[in-house]
Amino acid sequence: MAVILNNKVKYKKASKTDIKCSWLKHPKSTQPKVTTTMEELFPPKQPGYSPSFPFPDVGRKSLSFYLVVSIWKKREAMKNLSGLGNNKSVLNLIAGIKNDKPTLKVFLSFDDQYAITFIKNHPEIPKETNVEFVVVKSYKEQRDQAKTKNYHIEKNVREILSKTIKNQGERIYAKHSCVVGLGIGNMDCNGQITPCIIIYCLDKDLVPFGEKPLPKTLEGFPCDIREDCIMFGGCFDCHEIAHSNPGCCIGLLLPNDNSGQIIGKVRESYCGNWGPEDIGIDAAFVQNYEQDNAAYRELQPADESELDYGDQLIVLKRGGTTGKTFGRLLDGSHSPCVNPRVDDVAWKWGGFYFFDRCFAIEDINEPFFNLGDSGSGVFLTENENPTKPLGIAFAKLDHEPITFVCRIDQVAKALKLRLYEIVETMDI
Repeated sequence: MAVILNNKVKYKKASKTDIKCSWLKHPKSTQPKVTTTMEELFPPKQPGYSPSFPFPDVGRKSLSFYLVVSIWKKREAMKNLSGLGNNKSVLNLIAGIKNDKPTLKVFLSFDDQYAITFIKNHPEIPKETNVEFVVVKSYKEQRDQAKTKNYHIEKNVREILSKTIKNQGERIYAKHSCVVGLGIGNMDCNGQITPCIIIYCLDKDLVPFGEKPLPKTLEGFPCDIREDCIMFGGCFDCHEIAHSNPGCCIGLLLPNDNSGQIIGKVRESYCGNWGPEDIGIDAAFVQNYEQDNAAYRELQPADESELDYGDQLIVLKRGGTTGKTFGRLLDGSHSPCVNPRVDDVAWKWGGFYFFDRCFAIEDINEPFFNLGDSGSGVFLTENENPTKPLGIAFAKLDHEPITFVCRIDQVAKALKLRLYEIVETMDI
């Protein structure tokens, strides 16, 4: 404490630290007195001295650059750009570091110049940010048919890879916002073709703020990182007919649709992973208001034991856009992941939807599936004729010629359905 006497300040027991601790009252040996001066505690600046750099992983840049990074590391800065939800062409966006520069990458459903100008001039986006725009391919465009050669994968190895995707999938999607899917494939590792986990991502060179780079291995398997994005199929004719086509999409609100025609009632629906095995489903069924008097015959769905992914199985589907097409069954363990729309509050929270253990169908010579084909039934074939139902096509990759199909046997179990086909009758 301080005592003032005759304008002079004296100190008396200024601190309890003047009193030795109890464990030092009777030390085994006398403690050496150590005195440290202020000059030793705070030495003057030495020539050539520089403090350690706080951002060693990115590289030395200007202070203004790191101020930009510190702002963008707050994920809400990206998720809450004012007015973003009013631009319906914006499908998704990611922000992070790409080639040592802060980068914003925006995905558009079409070449929307208004949205591009809006984002480029947005006052909440730092001017130092590099902005990239990607327009996903229109359903009218033909996809690139170039593909990676598919090598045989032993059944036991495929099962282990499938379990790895199942074990790691949700964690990968939660930790890496740019990942849009996982699958099984092969890659060249030092000249040797090796089974691998395929990681589909929006940009393999961009690391979103607050996240780590994508993994190079998962449970001992190498990861082949490929750029792509997921697109749902949609359907265009459901609102113009008295009976909904079997398999057509009932969840899509069509633009410029003023018919207001009610064709039936949704009895059951499911979107997500279902059952004890958490298998991905995106399906619903509708009870038509107008009775259909056609004759039906019950069908048995394809069984997993019938599927030999190394045997180049050919499948068939009929869709509203592409009609009757054939594809090659590649795998039954692919997992697509999609984000909510940017105007959905779940998107701002970092929400995502993913579908485990989907079939992957590869194009043969022409697109197997495209926008407008959502809900198309996919069948195993024999001599180019359909045999057993395999699943329901609902999504595709934008770059690689891959279609995702949810398992029809799981849809039937989830919605408590039995499968039938229309029996064609002849008038006598």
